[in-house]
Amino acid sequence: MSSDHDWVLENFLEAYWGRESGLIEKSLPQIVSCYRRESRRDQHREMAREIDAYMEQHRADLEPAFKRDFGPVVDPASWGCTAVAFLADIRRLLIEDGETMPAERYPQMGLIFGVYFGQDFDLFGNTVQEVVSSYRNDCPEYRNLPVELDSFTAEHPHDLDAGFERDFGSDFDPELWGYTTASFFNELKRLLLD
Repeated sequence: MSSDHDWVLENFLEAYWGRESGLIEKSLPQIVSCYRRESRRDQHREMAREIDAYMEQHRADLEPAFKRDFGPVVDPASWGCTAVAFLADIRRLLIEDGETMPAERYPQMGLIFGVYFGQDFDLFGNTVQEVVSSYRNDCPEYRNLPVELDSFTAEHPHDLDAGFERDFGSDFDPELWGYTTASFFNELKRLLLD
């Protein structure tokens, strides 16, 4: 199946999505809720880290990689979504407990929007390109930002602007820079991956 370090995720998918689980008729939130009740909080965080790592590792080929690694157990298409959306939903539901702030779930988004594009953005540059360049130079973890942006987008397939406004709007408004949330995310990814 998947690599050795994905054992929490792999065990979760086999136990809760396998045909013998008895949960096949349940919704994704119901299945994740069942897992959360039956497991430890540190396992939730570990699985969220594994999902992030898996999505980062397979950024260019996530759909075929997921099908190869987990296809015999679960097919996201049967749930009406892609593997990206499926994993992002699981991750969100795992850590959605009212105690986790958006910047904790998405630390690089919190950093770039709260600090680099925050009210003192001009300390880092005057254009999007200059600010992103400063962020890249200062933060070795910048490579995690595209994964966080993709996960956040997958969590909000129908309400990206509203979700962003709710979670990060007090720090940053992409419209002030001439972007929508989606177009700004795309610009960030383009600049980070160049």
